[in-house]
Amino acid sequence: MGDGTFGRVLKVTRKPDQQFFACKVIRAVKRYVDSAVAEAQIVEKIHRLDTEGVSRCVKVVEHFAFAENCEKHYAIVFEPLGRSLYDVIKINDYRGMGLNHNFRIPSGDGARLCTPNLPIPRLPS
Repeated sequence: MGDGTFGRVLKVTRKPDQQFFACKVIRAVKRYVDSAVAEAQIVEKIHRLDTEGVSRCVKVVEHFAFAENCEKHYAIVFEPLGRSLYDVIKINDYRGMGLNHNFRIPSGDGARLCTPNLPIPRLPS
């Protein structure tokens, strides 16, 4: 699904029901893993406190550490959403988005965690 500085996002399937998820696999770099653990804990806390579901924050299905080739990686499994903000910017030829654009970006400290799943049309030049 995508690569980034901290790791890679994979499309995964849960075997019992064939449901799809996005699995963010974090590289085995201590500061990256520490940030991923904090990210998962923050998202879980948002959902615990948001009893009415108004945050629109992505849901964490599970998160866990695993070892491969003697390196400790970390994985966060999310509900599948739409395109990443980077993909939207790339589709728009790296141009800015107008204020009247229908893409809602939440404000606050958790903005990158809470991108809603909305269809993103290509913007006119």
